[in-house]
Amino acid sequence: IVDLATLTGACVVALGPSVAGIFSPNDELVKEVLEASELSGEKLWRLPIEESYWETMKSGVADMVNTGGRQGGSITAALFLK
Repeated sequence: IVDLATLTGACVVALGPSVAGIFSPNDELVKEVLEASELSGEKLWRLPIEESYWETMKSGVADMVNTGGRQGGSITAALFLK
């Protein structure tokens, strides 16, 4: 299943209104999606899934918080979904 949807406003801040961010740990899938985006005229840019950002999502009362704050918001959102 591939879902292309708005993840956070943070992606718009990072990439602007004309380029969508793509997150995936699967290099082959990203390659195929980027090739398809070129054919369709959709603009995509791969963003990193930075595991160290989990630190910003730690919680003293739950398994994790569902937001890591302002910095790296789209990355922490991707980590949350992962």
